[in-house]
Amino acid sequence: MSVTNCDLDPALGSGKTVLAWSTGLRNLGHEVTVESPERFYPRWYGEKAKRLKMRLAPQRLYQRILEGGYDVVEFYGAEFGPLIRRLARRPRARRPLLVAHTNGLELLADEMSLPDAGQDNGGLARRLGATLIEPWIRRANLHAFSCVDGFAAICQADMDYVVRQKIQPASRCTVVEPGVDEVFLRASWSQKKRHRLVCMGSWTPRKDPATLIAVAKAVLDTNPDLEFHMLGVGGARNEVLKALPTSVHSRVTIHPRLSEEKLVEVLSEAKVFLFPSLYEGYGMATTEAMACGCAVVVTPTGFGASVNRGVDGVVCNFGDVAMMSTEINRLLEAERLREAMASAARKRVEDQTWERQVKCLEGVYQEWLADARKAAN
Repeated sequence: MSVTNCDLDPALGSGKTVLAWSTGLRNLGHEVTVESPERFYPRWYGEKAKRLKMRLAPQRLYQRILEGGYDVVEFYGAEFGPLIRRLARRPRARRPLLVAHTNGLELLADEMSLPDAGQDNGGLARRLGATLIEPWIRRANLHAFSCVDGFAAICQADMDYVVRQKIQPASRCTVVEPGVDEVFLRASWSQKKRHRLVCMGSWTPRKDPATLIAVAKAVLDTNPDLEFHMLGVGGARNEVLKALPTSVHSRVTIHPRLSEEKLVEVLSEAKVFLFPSLYEGYGMATTEAMACGCAVVVTPTGFGASVNRGVDGVVCNFGDVAMMSTEINRLLEAERLREAMASAARKRVEDQTWERQVKCLEGVYQEWLADARKAAN
């Protein structure tokens, strides 16, 4: 069984990975049930106090899990801490193997998040939440990762954090990166690319739009013939344009949402891909850009933390506009350097198929399950 905190939307990174893992395991002959919020969090629960209710509502799954005959139950999200803790109290022989399978580690994301400047903390409800509910939620979040039998991360940075904080021992942790969709791995690209910079990501604080815009302004100013493509901003098109000088609007293309085929086309024609996020659970956009032959400029979060600096990508400090601008300009000017980096990037991900990655995950689960059964006997 897979229990997830996200909607199963293949257009969104988290939903896409849950669907890919579960479909892949089914293709290997396993019976997989996926429980998404619509199954345990009815719409009438509403949005008010949702963070609290999302940690209480999954208790509805407790009996279903125990009676389902499952070998393994994997949980995507910190919201399931109270349920996991309750299940973990049962004797090992009388419950499934419990696994935290991340789509991003909330504990680390909370550390990386910026404080809400100017937030009004004066209301009684807000003060009660800050003093009573928030501490409970933080403890519940920790249980989601400390009470499981195994921790399966999708990037090395998340596993390193869990081990460093002594939440789980390294022996009970693993890293299995998501696959890259075949449509990207099949992409053909020419060394003669368009003079184009591409950025991708929702227009949210976690993606650091202020840094993104500052870098775009600087690079567009230095390169008068540069195209700038912004992908995946949803309904924030006007916000993006307002943040950029009108003098560069003719060189700016904003794609609120793209099909995978169109995304491959845009990336395959681009020279450089910029991804300045403050936190990523993985950042599939980076591996997709690498597969399409882009030289990537990223920050040390998610997959970006595993990029081989100066070999298959450039890793910049968070919020470092000067460094990002300098590195992008260098890649745009030095064709041989950019081509070598793009080729190394492509080679890095070319074997990272979903079929291969799912088999790796299957092997880990089978090993953990065998060890747990041996210990229970």
